[in-house]
Amino acid sequence: MQTLGISCRGINTENYTRWADPRGISPPQELLKIICYNKNMKLQFVTTKALFCQDGKVFMLKDRTGNWELPGGRIDFGEQPKEALKREIGEELDINDAKIGDFIDAWSLISANKKFDGENQSHFIVLIYQCQADLSEIKISDEHQDWKWLSKEEIKNSPMRDGYRKTLLTFLERSA
Repeated sequence: MQTLGISCRGINTENYTRWADPRGISPPQELLKIICYNKNMKLQFVTTKALFCQDGKVFMLKDRTGNWELPGGRIDFGEQPKEALKREIGEELDINDAKIGDFIDAWSLISANKKFDGENQSHFIVLIYQCQADLSEIKISDEHQDWKWLSKEEIKNSPMRDGYRKTLLTFLERSA
């Protein structure tokens, strides 16, 4: 079993991985620290993402590299995860009345900073919440090049991080 293996100001979260509680309980407070350092002094960030689902399809944005992702972003220092997600939805979609619902899943990834030699890596912890909003008149920010409602088959075959694919396919299976 893969673990996050992080330590946030002395709080050991080594035993937490792909945190999802079927009772709808939010992730442990240890995961909600905004920026943490692991024992090797590498940066760790927590991000929140919005899962909008309608008619068996998931709303996704295409980033500048051509990969599909959910709307959302990093949590600012001192900000609560749901507040951050509401802010990010406003910034990325120009929607200010989104309803942030239940916590769905969490996963993590390691991303190398391409400006350096590959040794400067960041660890991102991704928190996904189910959300609702009228997305009929969105205006995407310049962070993204396109948007689309993706079907289960499109999620299986479209370029995106594996964490998204696993979470979304599991969510769609359970929702069917």
